[in-house]
Amino acid sequence: MDSRGNPHGFLHGVPFGIFRSYQNLGGVFRLTWSDFVDSVVDERNCLRDRGRPMAIIILDHYSASDNERLGCAGHKGNIAQARDINRSLRNGLVDLFLDDHEVVSICGSIETDGDILTFWSRSGGDHITVSPKTSASDLEAWFRRHHPDTARNEHVIADLVDIGLRNARHQQELNGRRRTSRELGHSESMLFVGHSPEAFCQNGDALVISPFDPDLDRAIGKAAKILTNNAHKYRIRPGGRLVAVASAAYHSARTNDLDPLRANIARRDAVLRAKVLGDHLMAAAMSSGSVMRNWCEFLVCVVDMETMLAEPIS
Repeated sequence: MDSRGNPHGFLHGVPFGIFRSYQNLGGVFRLTWSDFVDSVVDERNCLRDRGRPMAIIILDHYSASDNERLGCAGHKGNIAQARDINRSLRNGLVDLFLDDHEVVSICGSIETDGDILTFWSRSGGDHITVSPKTSASDLEAWFRRHHPDTARNEHVIADLVDIGLRNARHQQELNGRRRTSRELGHSESMLFVGHSPEAFCQNGDALVISPFDPDLDRAIGKAAKILTNNAHKYRIRPGGRLVAVASAAYHSARTNDLDPLRANIARRDAVLRAKVLGDHLMAAAMSSGSVMRNWCEFLVCVVDMETMLAEPIS
């Protein structure tokens, strides 16, 4: 998904740490990116060691009122292109975990005018769109019919139903209010490269670049142009400024059976990774034009995944 599809923005009452988010400009991820595949496999191995299944939800986003202007900037509003890429990724993940019956991969969409969640069938030909009237039985019946692999694990079905119900409650909290195009328009003022953007920003605040993208400089340059365009068109929120952040994550010693020595090594490794990302970020962003050179503040940080606290590094 991209940053407009952050689950904390459209699900009611979800604490940090429940989702392992993979975000990238346009929501683009490819199974030819070896570091990305290794990360997903490591995530699965971690859950398997704890006796847990894994549900992978691949999201696109669009606007029902003006998708060309308010939809995914990474795909220039081309929702068909975004969904083709997501279905291809889902099919690849199904093949990757073919022998693991406790992994389920599902495509979904977020309509950002009203934060409305839709789940798609395996073929993409059927769907269920969540509303405040959607019930648990509606969701469970749909998943069992259109994703039979979910029936192998009751925990997966329960989690997917819970996600749908949390979105229904979120929609109810909005009281049916359709936000204005000014509220919904692309007004990102931050360019983020790395892990754990949720430690820094909320939905719509940042353009997020995945560190797994092998063509990092191209992706940063593309995002910098979008950010520059926002500044030229005065889309930045009042009082806002341009910020570019590079971040790497690590786990402290408080949980996961990490001793202090291993935690210190993990932090040192995160610092090195953050500095490399920071070098890419500054070089690519600065070369994109005078707006980024003169009006953007650059930060390099590490994030402790146990506390979600960010620590700037020099």
